[in-house]
Amino acid sequence: LWWLFLAGVAILVVFVRRQRRLVARDAQPLLDPRLFTTVRGYAAGAGVGTLYFVGFSGVWLVFALFYQHGLGFSPLLSGLAVTPFALGSASAAVVAGRLVDRFGRLLTVCGLLGVITGLGTTALLLRFAPVDIAPWVAAPALL
Repeated sequence: LWWLFLAGVAILVVFVRRQRRLVARDAQPLLDPRLFTTVRGYAAGAGVGTLYFVGFSGVWLVFALFYQHGLGFSPLLSGLAVTPFALGSASAAVVAGRLVDRFGRLLTVCGLLGVITGLGTTALLLRFAPVDIAPWVAAPALL
């Protein structure tokens, strides 16, 4: 299915051209291409965000497969085992919303480093944890 990458690039080119035409006609584009050239840091931020979400989305499939097929958990227990991450994310979002004006880009970088550190620590802990206590061992790192 590698040809889908070529199709994706072609669709992206069509999308960018369409957005530029809309801007030229003073219409409302879905994504204004001028943001990438006129707003400092926008292109870098969009790139980091894209890489993050492309790579991060598959993590939950890996966790589900690990817990269900690797450790024999039910789908419910598998979902409950990664709940600490959801709780930590929700809590951090509330706090980060108040701090973003003060710390800006640094807050984003620290958040990304925190996620990378937490997931890496979780992977190491799960590698060596006994099956019966694996979710409890991983919970603090996921949080």
